[in-house]
Amino acid sequence: MTSKMKPKYYYPPDKQLTETKKPKNILINLFLLFLNLVILVPLFYLVFLSFQNLDEYYKGLWPQVLRFDNYKLIVTAEHFWRWGFNSALIAIITLGAVLLFGSMAGYVVAKFPSKPIRFLSMIILGAIMIPVHMVLMPVFIFSRQIGIINTPWSVIGPTVAFGIPLAVFIFRGFFMNIPNSLAEAARIDGASELDVFLRIMLPMAKPAAATVGIFTFLSSWNAYLFPLVMLQNTPDYTLPVGLATIGTQFSTNYPAQAAAMILVSLPMILIYTKFNQQVIRGMVEGAIKG
Repeated sequence: MTSKMKPKYYYPPDKQLTETKKPKNILINLFLLFLNLVILVPLFYLVFLSFQNLDEYYKGLWPQVLRFDNYKLIVTAEHFWRWGFNSALIAIITLGAVLLFGSMAGYVVAKFPSKPIRFLSMIILGAIMIPVHMVLMPVFIFSRQIGIINTPWSVIGPTVAFGIPLAVFIFRGFFMNIPNSLAEAARIDGASELDVFLRIMLPMAKPAAATVGIFTFLSSWNAYLFPLVMLQNTPDYTLPVGLATIGTQFSTNYPAQAAAMILVSLPMILIYTKFNQQVIRGMVEGAIKG
């Protein structure tokens, strides 16, 4: 007799893992491939369309040469650079305000829990569920009464208000993962609460700040509804609103509109490519607690 006896039904561990995981891996890969096709096929068609002229577009022909006439048409359009400056100004101010107030509110909610603070945090986070269209008319009337229509502030205010709830949610989850002992040690050394927040907590929340920053800048840069309603003079338009008017001026020039979409999206693609790792880290670490 042998000292070690194998069970009646024995399967090597490697074989078991292979048999159970192989079908799942195939299904997951097929699903990811389908998602990539859903995203990439329209993007490739948009790039393909931007190099066509109107004759090739209506005949459905492949571009004979790489024409940059559509991009030149957009870049040399009247007010194009002014629209770009307006979009950048609104996005940068909105980004700074959301990061400042969202991080401060998230820190208070995470580190100073009490019934009044929890009640206020529920109200703030509940604002995520409010549709933008519901408050469009009241915001327009209020902005007209205080005289900020046709100014960047009429767009910055609502965008900041809708960006803060998501920022509070992300910062709150991230700050809850930071040990309280770090803040307590700083307080023992004589640091004020503002010093604790600015010098200890906020530097450790860079992934959360990157996540909030990307989402805020993206939503502000691509905003269309509020700029369309609040900004009524052509020179005051943002890029999405202004480029939409260019497409209508040229009898629905779809290739030119495709070039405009690519130009508007290019800055956000570059920014996300630069900070995508921080965004993923911020979302994962901020979702551990909450």
